[in-house]
Amino acid sequence: KGTVLFHDYSTGVQTSLYDLKNHDLVVQVVGNPAYPNGLPPYKPTVPAIPGYYINHKGEKSVAEIAGTLYTFTGGEGTIPAVLSTKNIFANDGDGFGKAVDICFDATKVLAGAPGDHFNDQAKAGAVYTAKWDGTGWGSLKRLESRALFAHHALGTSLASSQDGTYAFAGAPGGGYVAVFKNDVHVTNLTFAGAREPVAEFGAWVRCSKDGKTLAVGAPGYSHNGAKGAIILFK
Repeated sequence: KGTVLFHDYSTGVQTSLYDLKNHDLVVQVVGNPAYPNGLPPYKPTVPAIPGYYINHKGEKSVAEIAGTLYTFTGGEGTIPAVLSTKNIFANDGDGFGKAVDICFDATKVLAGAPGDHFNDQAKAGAVYTAKWDGTGWGSLKRLESRALFAHHALGTSLASSQDGTYAFAGAPGGGYVAVFKNDVHVTNLTFAGAREPVAEFGAWVRCSKDGKTLAVGAPGYSHNGAKGAIILFK
């Protein structure tokens, strides 16, 4: 695992291109128009995404390319064929887009998928982000969250600071709000008495412009005969 560095010998330029997934090598060939199919001896192996190539070992191999999970077959030393594909987001039942948020300058968006399956955990949920680079939107990136289990429904609600540094994602099924800073999970916020799913802690989240104050809705929380609560964190 790591980052692929591809050296274009026609230009002498070496560029960081892609992160490795599952120990498979994924390379995006760019540069020399004299070789539209890549520098010899490379040959296209993902026809749906021109310019992507894979070198793998074993009878089957899996790689994530541009938001799609590909399963290859063919073995080492052969040109692998695409055996199957699966979107890593927006699958049936994921609820992708049920919650959305965008930072103040519109350069970063968040999307929740509270029904997403994660590591065979049903409806664990997920949060995705994409960034605007000045010319177009980059690929969706899944924000990694620790201690994610079935029916947590992470991504039911979303909020972000004005500059996009902080992101908050409600997981009412788990009784917490996940906190991300610069797309890295830093902690989960909880509240005593609101950890059970019935409290729906995290059903709604809103934050201040600087992300330093957070309001969390818990419509199922009961206290002294009252139903529902708004909990503030600073």
